[in-house]
Amino acid sequence: MKTNVFKGSSNKLKRLKLYHLVVLICFFVLFTFFFTPKDESKPDREYVAKIQRPVEEKEKEMESLLEIYLRQEFLQQKDRLPTEDFYRGLTYDFEIYPFYNNATIKRESAYTQQQQQHTQEHQQQPKQHINININTDNEENEKEIENEQPQQQKEKKHQQHKYSVTIVTQSTVDRLYKLGIMAKKWRAPISAAVFIKDRGTELLLIEKTLDEYPILREFADIHLLFAENTRYPVNNLRNLAIKYAPTDLVFLMDADFVPPLGLHDYIVSYQNYFKINKANYQQYKKYIPNVQFVNSTTFNHPSHTVNMVPEDKNIKVAFVVPSFSSSHSPDLLPDDKSTLLTMVKNGVVSPSNLKVCRKCHSSSNFQLWSQTDKTFEAKYQWIYEPYLIFNKSETEWFDERLKGYGFDKNTHAFVMAVQGYRFMVLPNAFIIHINHPESSWDGPSITDQLWDNLRVVCEMFPEIKEKYHFSKTKRIFDEPLEDECFSNLHW
Repeated sequence: MKTNVFKGSSNKLKRLKLYHLVVLICFFVLFTFFFTPKDESKPDREYVAKIQRPVEEKEKEMESLLEIYLRQEFLQQKDRLPTEDFYRGLTYDFEIYPFYNNATIKRESAYTQQQQQHTQEHQQQPKQHINININTDNEENEKEIENEQPQQQKEKKHQQHKYSVTIVTQSTVDRLYKLGIMAKKWRAPISAAVFIKDRGTELLLIEKTLDEYPILREFADIHLLFAENTRYPVNNLRNLAIKYAPTDLVFLMDADFVPPLGLHDYIVSYQNYFKINKANYQQYKKYIPNVQFVNSTTFNHPSHTVNMVPEDKNIKVAFVVPSFSSSHSPDLLPDDKSTLLTMVKNGVVSPSNLKVCRKCHSSSNFQLWSQTDKTFEAKYQWIYEPYLIFNKSETEWFDERLKGYGFDKNTHAFVMAVQGYRFMVLPNAFIIHINHPESSWDGPSITDQLWDNLRVVCEMFPEIKEKYHFSKTKRIFDEPLEDECFSNLHW
């Protein structure tokens, strides 16, 4: 039988009303707590702490696991010796065939014909003024030559037509066609060393590529290096290309990059940077600061610094050409900085490897480069590996102990920095990498190849520092020291 609660005593009714009132108040408080917007600027500390604690614990756990993995990898690699293919080419020279295609002779022959033609053109011409423009950085970049004889005019004119910079590169036969794409834009000397594994088939493929890209016959000197059961001998190939480059100024580039039209002549306009010395330094000081010219005794003393330059020598300068990458067709890639920056903004082109290896290219300072029309210095730190233009006669060879994958290019930049090179970024120069599927590497795993090359790096660092009168026990460019070098923590 149900009881009607509204038919009780007045006290019961009062208690009931009070109960309902309490329930309503509690409901209002709960409603207000859950449905009133919180001030996001003042989050509940206890709540945040509960959220952050698992995240921090997870990060610490991941760091701990990574440290254990790196330690295990180090212990595995410490006593592992490289396989025989790593040592090929060290105890004896590889077989080479320089100038398989000799474009230099063809160019010189064409140049001689041009010279004869211009001689006839100028024989009857009157005297005239000739203006020579170098670049906007040089405060004395305009010289006027008055009242020259026709022969002198002819020599000056032809001097401008001569090539001053050679791209040096290396490739396998199956990638040789990419040099044809490069040559269409560069239109100046290319010295290419090609790795031959099977001379029976690959020489025919070279001829086929030269027929398909006749511009290679005009501009590319092709030198062959034959395989001897070795990993890809990247630095042997680079040195072969550098050795036979027809100019002293060389531009190191990989085969799958494309330069913009006119880059050769643009680089030539900055050649005055290779002639900076004590006498004219003041006009370049704002671009290359902190240079100290000293006598030979001070320069060769172990306490000398990388900012010191012998007072009777030029400052060693290498040009940095910022690199980008794209999956666009080479025919659609830009030839000027403005269009390039638009394509970067639209995500069609991106600066090279900043996500994969930030330290490898960050010193080129893309943000500054995108905003300036003046040269600026890239502050070198290990493991920086820019694409460089330098005088081959003043620079060490690439270390041929390094083969396969890893440390082959950034070690050479380190050597140049120890030599005293200043790395100057050209404000309107760039190259673009044509993206492609990841390459396969002959030999053991990529990890093993990295560790094998790291052994060479750890031997090379103290050697080169001592050669240039630096203490091998002190850091110069944040490089690892001898007792900590063989580790995966710094790369």
